[in-house]
Amino acid sequence: MDFRMKKFGVGFGAVLLYLIALPVLGQETEQSSDLTFDWTPVPELKSRNGKFQVKLRGRFYLDNAWINNSDNTINLNGTEVRAARIGIDGKYGEKFSFRIEFDLARDVKANKDIYIQWKGWATIKVGHHKFGAPMEGSSSSRFTPLMERSAMINGFGFGRKGGVSITKNFGNSMIKIGAGGGDVDFAKVSSPGFQMSARGVHAIPIERGYIHFGATLNRLKTTDVETIFLYAARPFQHQAPALINTNRIAESQIFFGFEAGIFKGPFNLINETGFLKATLVAPAQGQANPTFWGSQVTASYFLTGEDSPYNPKNGTYARPNIKRPFLKGGPGAIQIVARYDYIDLTDNGIFGGIQKTVILGVNWWLASQIKVAVNYSHSNISQAFLVADNGSDGANKVNAFGIRTQIDW
Repeated sequence: MDFRMKKFGVGFGAVLLYLIALPVLGQETEQSSDLTFDWTPVPELKSRNGKFQVKLRGRFYLDNAWINNSDNTINLNGTEVRAARIGIDGKYGEKFSFRIEFDLARDVKANKDIYIQWKGWATIKVGHHKFGAPMEGSSSSRFTPLMERSAMINGFGFGRKGGVSITKNFGNSMIKIGAGGGDVDFAKVSSPGFQMSARGVHAIPIERGYIHFGATLNRLKTTDVETIFLYAARPFQHQAPALINTNRIAESQIFFGFEAGIFKGPFNLINETGFLKATLVAPAQGQANPTFWGSQVTASYFLTGEDSPYNPKNGTYARPNIKRPFLKGGPGAIQIVARYDYIDLTDNGIFGGIQKTVILGVNWWLASQIKVAVNYSHSNISQAFLVADNGSDGANKVNAFGIRTQIDW
């Protein structure tokens, strides 16, 4: 582990221990301090005048998965801690805020949000955060309808980057532009590279919901031979290996995607489609740069009558409002989901593969912060000659069943 990371971890842990210890430090400390502490709904430290606030945040996902394929090279039955995040949210005054969050289920380099934010005529973020991703990639995994995001989002490498973003809202429209480098890496300070992106969305209000439109443009370039881009996707479940894969082939890429959907009452229907033009780092003589593309269509419905949650200011999925939470004597909420997912990583002599997946899911929301998700998926793979598990014909079929228990705070 890098020394700087150890030092940060010790300091971060000390802050958390201090927050947790505050309630037992005695009344004298509380009375002589300008700070107050509250345990509910999460541990929170704030000034009496309300200008300063720090609170604990986190999430925990436990996944069980059963995965097999037609070539009989995969037969998995495993349990995985998909996420174990811990962090803090803070603010100072009305305009400044910050977030620090790490995923303890990954190695020490797997930091998540680390940024400061100013909110005035626009919202400006500086640090490691999301920018330049379509709707599902911009939404928190706490609120997305299935256990994993689409093959397009995962396969084209959308995620947090180090940089600056500016978000401006105009009524029910939003535009977000960003620029920066690669992933923040504590061993290297940052991964070499450069990204520029823009995303715009427009939400049209309708009875009990919105019609959603959006578009994303993203330019990404690497300057390090160790981070040449590859494009790959799993057959949905995270515990499965990637069965379509181009290997490392590109030094830069341009992505364009569009979104359209409707959120009306308990019903939601959304489509995301995107095209990625990759610039090959070492093309064969006469070989043109390939264009890959992906698309997904997802429908969901709350059988218990809750409105399908949507954030019109950001054009993202949102936290549902559960009418009768299980922990308060009700049944919770039942949401059913169906998706068709497609990604094509073959073009101009690149045979990364084509993957078509049908996914069915049921979500039992015990409360707005607690969910049990059950997902079944069937993937049909072709022209994926670069992955040994697919055999010499480059074809495969994968069945996967997964259960996730999820809580966040």
